[in-house]
Amino acid sequence: MDFLDIKVLLEELVQCCQSPDISVSEWAERWYGTYVANRDINEKSATMYRQKLKHYILPKIGDVPMREVTEIQLQEILNSSNSSKSTAQKVKIVMQAMFRRAKSCKLILNDPSENIVLPKAPEGTHRSITDLERKEILRLAEEHYAGLYVLTLLQTGIRPGEAIALRWGDINFKERTITISRAVESGTKVKIKDPKTSAGGASASNF
Repeated sequence: MDFLDIKVLLEELVQCCQSPDISVSEWAERWYGTYVANRDINEKSATMYRQKLKHYILPKIGDVPMREVTEIQLQEILNSSNSSKSTAQKVKIVMQAMFRRAKSCKLILNDPSENIVLPKAPEGTHRSITDLERKEILRLAEEHYAGLYVLTLLQTGIRPGEAIALRWGDINFKERTITISRAVESGTKVKIKDPKTSAGGASASNF
């Protein structure tokens, strides 16, 4: 056994003696409440952190003690989150922020997220719906509880957040126009922002 092996063993011994046996779920809750929820970030970003913890990280390693988490476990989580490049990037951000903070708090000796890498993932794509898809949407909208909302999006081309923020006063039935002057920010329930339409200014969509 060489000097480096002895050093590693001593470091692990010190960590076992000093660090509480806290699980990933316990640390995630404490870390989020202390370092995320109390930061000056918008609700959309805070929601992103919660969703990535809930849907990607905690189901896989939530019960594992923090000091037992390995780099390969985190890399496997990242690899399985590659439904899109954006999703993988966000999962990586959350994992690295959480474990980096755990190291700085002396909860773990080494940061297992330090060298994880983004997997190959498809870029997000957008396309227009086909005539067949449009016909099926119109048929389903007649019966679905959200049919009016879907038809509003389809017939006017406004964005989902703009449609959610509509008020009756925004609709001119005589002129058959809808004035867009506000939008609900995606990832939030009630936060209102300026619309993207016409660079944030009010505009009208015909219906």
